[in-house]
Amino acid sequence: MLWQRVITALLLLPLVIGIVFFLPLHLFASAVGAVLLVAAWEWSVLSGRPARRQRLLYTAAMAVVMMAIQYFSPPYEFWPSLTWPMQAGALTLSSSNLPFIVLLAAGCFWVLSPVLLGFYPKHAAWWRRSAWLRLFYGLVLLTGLWVALISLRRIGGALQPYEGSLVILFVLLLVWAADVGGYVFGRWLGKRKLAPNISPGKTWAGLFGGVGLAIVVGYTAQYLFGLQASSSIGFGLLMLLTVISSVLGDLMESVAKRETGLKDSGRILPGHGGLLDRIDSLIAAAPVFAIGALLLELR
Repeated sequence: MLWQRVITALLLLPLVIGIVFFLPLHLFASAVGAVLLVAAWEWSVLSGRPARRQRLLYTAAMAVVMMAIQYFSPPYEFWPSLTWPMQAGALTLSSSNLPFIVLLAAGCFWVLSPVLLGFYPKHAAWWRRSAWLRLFYGLVLLTGLWVALISLRRIGGALQPYEGSLVILFVLLLVWAADVGGYVFGRWLGKRKLAPNISPGKTWAGLFGGVGLAIVVGYTAQYLFGLQASSSIGFGLLMLLTVISSVLGDLMESVAKRETGLKDSGRILPGHGGLLDRIDSLIAAAPVFAIGALLLELR
């Protein structure tokens, strides 16, 4: 119901702002990690593991992975050098590079996701039959979101502690604007379906409307927040890729729900469904934006 969605959103907003702006980095990492454990609990059902014991084991595995990353590369080391070529050249499978490797793995998945969506459902048997594969990708993608948010939060460092918080707020505004624009323009002008086999409610008009509104909101927020990148054209492309990625994240979660016959990923958020239903777009958008921010030396 709409009033439930509005009340839930109004209650969550100050909590999100408080976590993003006022928690020190290590508590921010813990808080986001706790949220993503709930998401892992829901993802285990979407991966075909509905039994409580299986869900507990998967959630525990997610916690172990995050603790291992944090042990080998504490949050204050997550954001790698801004000299991308040197960093890329030095990239190895060492424990200190774990966050960077996870971020790249998540980014690669989202680059390939249009292919997966384009072939759905005709050529999705390999995905449908392998619960372990879905569990693995869930682990990579949720961990990728965790690393991305911590990495973005570190922008500005100790000298400008709110700079990274503003960057995260910027990404959230892009995602929210794309969501609102997609809903409004889709209901207003939407006739041609975007992905009828995945999410019948999405239309091309909603996609273009969401992208347009998000770009306007993005440039406004960039001006207000004082964000600077090495290339203005590159920053515009990054916003576009981030918004499109948010739509891909939404569609991929829809595929997972469709495969398990579920309407929502859970019931933890009245009016919204599960936690994954609220962060599905961010799961894709944040890693893509983080990688782009690194390339563009975003400040």
